[in-house]
Amino acid sequence: ITKLENMTTEELGKIIKTLEPIKESFNRYLIIGGFPELVLSGNDKNAQKILREDIVDKVLKRDLPELFNVRNISVLEKVFLYLCFESSNIINFTSMGQDLEGVSIPTLQDYIKYLQSANLIYISEPINLLGAKLLKNKPKIYVVDSAIRNAVLMKENILADSTEMGYIVETAVYRHMQTYMKNITGNIGYYRDKENHKEIDIVTNSVKENMYIEVKYREKTDLKKDNPIYTKIGKNDRLFVITKNIDDYGVLTLENKKKLVKIPAFAYLFLVGLEELNKIEEG
Repeated sequence: ITKLENMTTEELGKIIKTLEPIKESFNRYLIIGGFPELVLSGNDKNAQKILREDIVDKVLKRDLPELFNVRNISVLEKVFLYLCFESSNIINFTSMGQDLEGVSIPTLQDYIKYLQSANLIYISEPINLLGAKLLKNKPKIYVVDSAIRNAVLMKENILADSTEMGYIVETAVYRHMQTYMKNITGNIGYYRDKENHKEIDIVTNSVKENMYIEVKYREKTDLKKDNPIYTKIGKNDRLFVITKNIDDYGVLTLENKKKLVKIPAFAYLFLVGLEELNKIEEG
């Protein structure tokens, strides 16, 4: 994926055209996830029911309370439900406590650690870019698999809901990049400028290079000039905009001579997944 910027737009288009047949499978993946048993079941509604029962009944109501001596299981469930609604958003613990009828911040932080230890959520911390000021101590939270979020929230017609799809696709991109970074010395998080509050959705930071990823799963994907992806980048940084439509792609040269790759989500995640697989086989 780091070599895409060296392609022409025409070369990138050939790759996307080749991958076009998997787009329908990609949409199904966003809804029910990649759990083999559920994918092979052929019944998506039943798959979500199984997933919901496994998460809620086994993990939240049994495993975590036993492991961490959680006394108020209903609060733990409410915290997880809240995080499902807010997946891919920055969490304000004060507001969260108020929304959950006065749950204390220490309790929220403990329960979030428990959910993280159960591999139900990722915590995305802010990353500093070129000395810029950070919005400190406000993590983003991602449900570890968008299928879990869908199963818990039980929303209908998700594929037609542009707001929900934005959350789901960013969650999926973060999950894949989290796995991608496991074989690289570095970290993954997000960036939000303290002064203008503009955000880069996903930032990977390593010795060799950084990747800045904006997820724009919508009809219009143009970035405003004050977006940090234009102003906070360094010499060895790779820039990506993840788009919705199959014809929304290109390799663009910015005013500062940096290359920016626009690529549809289904193609980008396939290429990331392929790279993950190759690394496993090499290992």
